[in-house]
Amino acid sequence: MIGAETNIPSQTATKPRRGNSTFPALLILCVVAEIFFFCRYPDVYPTKIYYLSAVLEIIAAASLAVWAFQCHRRLQKRACALLLILSAVGVFFCLSDHYILLFRRETSGPGWASCLTHFLWCREYVASNELGFRERSLKEFLQQRAAVPGSRRRTLIAGLGDSFTWGQGVRYEERFSYIFEAYLRKAFGERFVFLNFGVGGGATRSETRVLEKSISQVAPQIVMIFYLSNDIEQKMVYCSPPYFERINTLGKLLRFSPTLNYLCWRTVAPISYRKFSTSYYGNVRAAYQDDSHFHRHLLDIKTLLDKSQALKARPIFVLLPFPHMRAETGWDGVDDIYKKSVRMFEAWAWT
Repeated sequence: MIGAETNIPSQTATKPRRGNSTFPALLILCVVAEIFFFCRYPDVYPTKIYYLSAVLEIIAAASLAVWAFQCHRRLQKRACALLLILSAVGVFFCLSDHYILLFRRETSGPGWASCLTHFLWCREYVASNELGFRERSLKEFLQQRAAVPGSRRRTLIAGLGDSFTWGQGVRYEERFSYIFEAYLRKAFGERFVFLNFGVGGGATRSETRVLEKSISQVAPQIVMIFYLSNDIEQKMVYCSPPYFERINTLGKLLRFSPTLNYLCWRTVAPISYRKFSTSYYGNVRAAYQDDSHFHRHLLDIKTLLDKSQALKARPIFVLLPFPHMRAETGWDGVDDIYKKSVRMFEAWAWT
């Protein structure tokens, strides 16, 4: 009897194990999906893709945790510990990604197309009209274009400028154009209207094109040019060093993770941008001291004035202070630039 019992084969010993390949397959699926998203979107992803990516991170973390439990049952302690650490990292990235997507809306500091917090800020606080400007709808002003100037009851002011005029880092109602219009209406009545045609990164030549293509459609009585010292020839001012390009490339490479993207633009990138700003302000000063560059800039200013007067609009220049210019170039450099700019405006226009 005993011998007969020992000859019976054990069914549990020969039963095949199932599900051992399920969790590695889920991990592979998550990695493939992330690679697809990375190749599909050259800049930051749409927000819904980031949320989908966070779901994949949770699936991957759960798969690693279950896999670690299986290793623990097999007494594979090192593999179990490694898998638990990877699972915890996945959970951390998922929570951190959700925090950035839900709460971080920042536009100060470096980065733009590759910076997720800049993208989220623009999506929430920036709305463009039918001509692509951050301003109210222009339909009623476009319809009044054919009206006789003397018959208009309102004084229309068009503002030209770069990101300072556009309103980088501030909401619509916090921009100086909005505040200026409110002041004019309070002091002189409702007949004043200020339309903001600022464009980020704008300079004198690009502002002339905005004047010709867009401002001409509303035919303002006044064109206010908000001038900044870096409006001089852009090719000389924006000389990007190699490390500047490398940090932009790094930001794009890390676009797949909101957490890594945020850490890149808030910790690593500012160091490179500070180096860039030093050479940048030096280039601005050198451009004003170079007679040939300054002469070409004078011609650009004259062209902008002529185009404004061709619209029967009065051009007014407003010289804006340049942040950090004194700290970077010294007092003498700033005074030289401002004095030369004022002389230029006095020769060509009203200030």
